[in-house]
Amino acid sequence: MATYGIFGGTPAYLERVEESLSAVENAQRLILSKEGALYDEPEFLLMQEVRSLGAYMDIMGAASAGRQSVSEIADYTKIPRENLPKYISSLTTMRLLTREVTQPRGKVSYVLADPFLHFWFRFVWANRNLLEAGLNRVVWEQLEQELGAHLGRVFEKVALGYIIKLIARGRLRLSPSYVGRWVDKDTEIDIVATTRQEKLAYALEVKWSTLTLREAQTLLDKLKNKVLNIRAKEKIYGPMAKSIEQKKQLLDSGYLVYTPEDIFR
Repeated sequence: MATYGIFGGTPAYLERVEESLSAVENAQRLILSKEGALYDEPEFLLMQEVRSLGAYMDIMGAASAGRQSVSEIADYTKIPRENLPKYISSLTTMRLLTREVTQPRGKVSYVLADPFLHFWFRFVWANRNLLEAGLNRVVWEQLEQELGAHLGRVFEKVALGYIIKLIARGRLRLSPSYVGRWVDKDTEIDIVATTRQEKLAYALEVKWSTLTLREAQTLLDKLKNKVLNIRAKEKIYGPMAKSIEQKKQLLDSGYLVYTPEDIFR
């Protein structure tokens, strides 16, 4: 997960990873150093496609910082809102940015398309002055503190891909009308899969952490209240986490429960 969360799924990047080193050590060597082979990679990609990098980099930086709607990107970058569509269209065409529409209200967001881009903008773009000054260790210390939060975002995408795969293989019993994040006013659920007939809904909360049984039950209590907002006759829900103590007990109670060992098996 750490290697994928840092380098993404691009073979050319993964080929540079030294397997005898940890994922963090590879990041320090290849990305978080001026001499690193991937230090300038997103800028290099853009330079092949566009003339002026500034606005494109700012938009991608905004997406990395969680400013993902058009209005949020405009506020963050100070780019006039009417000018944003042409930049966003180019970034989506280049597959650097992805358009996501959440249900039930059809909220549109623009997210970085690959974990490597998330990582680069969070740790390189935001700390360029420090890295250019040779203060690599300051950024490396930040990485040690914030890698878990970064992997949490990546794990949500991995988890969603796994649920889609289970549906495609017939392992979850529904023909979905929607699979993705659920954002309804103040209610957010990491993964919801629903049917058009409103007969069945699956809901999952995703955490990149180790949950004790008590913590998992607390999460389930909160999720139980959240799924009240989903229109479906039957609702099946549960946690998806880095590790869950007494996982079998939760499975035997009828909850959906998944960990990386299920995903990577």
